[in-house]
Amino acid sequence: MSKIRRKRSRKWIKGAVHKRGALHRHYGIPLRKKIPLRLLVRDQHKKGKLGQRVRFALGRRGYYKRAR
Repeated sequence: MSKIRRKRSRKWIKGAVHKRGALHRHYGIPLRKKIPLRLLVRDQHKKGKLGQRVRFALGRRGYYKRAR
């Protein structure tokens, strides 16, 4: 079997975000305003899609990099 290597896309984030604005709708915050960090930190341990979206948003913000 031959192994085929795929070239990593520089626009991987575009494929990672499926429902744009879902967190904003959940929190009731307009799309143009930032979601307060305290809300994201509060919900980062929730289960399901909400928790996944929050953790992804925190990662994109660089929250985990600063926390170390």
